[in-house]
Amino acid sequence: MLPIFFFLLLAVESVCYYFKIIHRNNLIIYNIWFPLEFMFYTYWIVTSSNSKRFKKLFSFLIPIYGITVIVIDLISQSLYSFDSLGYQLGLVLLLPALLFKLYEDMNEPVIQNPLKSPVFWLITGLLISYIFSLSEFSIQTYLHTKDVNLLIALEKVNIILTDVLYVTIIIYFILQWKIRKSLI
Repeated sequence: MLPIFFFLLLAVESVCYYFKIIHRNNLIIYNIWFPLEFMFYTYWIVTSSNSKRFKKLFSFLIPIYGITVIVIDLISQSLYSFDSLGYQLGLVLLLPALLFKLYEDMNEPVIQNPLKSPVFWLITGLLISYIFSLSEFSIQTYLHTKDVNLLIALEKVNIILTDVLYVTIIIYFILQWKIRKSLI
């Protein structure tokens, strides 16, 4: 399931990049994709957890987030401008799940080398990328009117951190492949 999701992620990013090159608005795609992405990552983290309370809590929060984003989009009536509230709420959903899973993995009776853990790499990449995104998108509207140069610089940092996320995703798949190969 994860490879299919990352293939879709690559396709969405490619289409959005193409739209950007031809100067077409790609925000409708991002406004639909980001909530799906946050729900998928959160669901994936939740299913890999050992905590029943954590699973129960997030099995309630994930659909609530999805419904909230739909309501926000219906109220705003514009998918052609960036839905920063829906994005920030997605981060508020995902980041605690990532931090809990990291905490859970670090508190196992026998701690293994995290650098050899595929899940560690994916969680780390998501945390690095999305913690910065939370702060960037929180001040984006303000910077758009006050300091466009700083906004452009922050967007470039965000692109670099997204590339870091993609590198950690590649490391995740390489480590998963090595684990599966060693089991054969």
